[in-house]
Amino acid sequence: MESLFRYFARRDLLAYLITFLIVALGLGSLLTIKRDSFPDVEFGEVLISPRYPGAAPEDVELKVTNEIEKELKTVTGIIGLAGVVVNGSLVLVNHVNELRERHEDKTVLELVAIGAVERLHPILLTTISTVAGLMPLAYGLGGIDPYMSPMALALGWGLLFATLLTLFLVPCLYVIGDDIAQLFHKNKRADIST
Repeated sequence: MESLFRYFARRDLLAYLITFLIVALGLGSLLTIKRDSFPDVEFGEVLISPRYPGAAPEDVELKVTNEIEKELKTVTGIIGLAGVVVNGSLVLVNHVNELRERHEDKTVLELVAIGAVERLHPILLTTISTVAGLMPLAYGLGGIDPYMSPMALALGWGLLFATLLTLFLVPCLYVIGDDIAQLFHKNKRADIST
């Protein structure tokens, strides 16, 4: 299997051609499938009956349904925010772990401080560029999108707040976790020696 990988690594044009053929065959077979052979999929419905006396259905849609849809878009922004924040935290923790492997003579507190300072610039640049790209959409500069604006607001402001947590809370939790791990290792050694 490894020799097969080496073969295609040396002949990248052949690998691209085979990939293109697989995709073309897949799309061709998808287009030839008859529509009646697709499964019948029904989506669930949410029924909301607001008590809005004397209101026309258009009023209910405008004042209730559209507002609910906008708020659900905020949830999508929060889900995206979770991915970005986890990525920044993992970059920081991974860098501190690499420093621990290279510098065994230094304490964990020193290595966390060094790692946080070295990762400050990349984390801040990522945050600033992402927020700068989201804020025009969030505040409607150049046109407003009522469905994307709440998502961009949640992602942008959440990212600013979460960056502070990443830069301050994650290093503190790393040191606390290491102290707890050392405490358990000391207790295990004491139990073994007695």
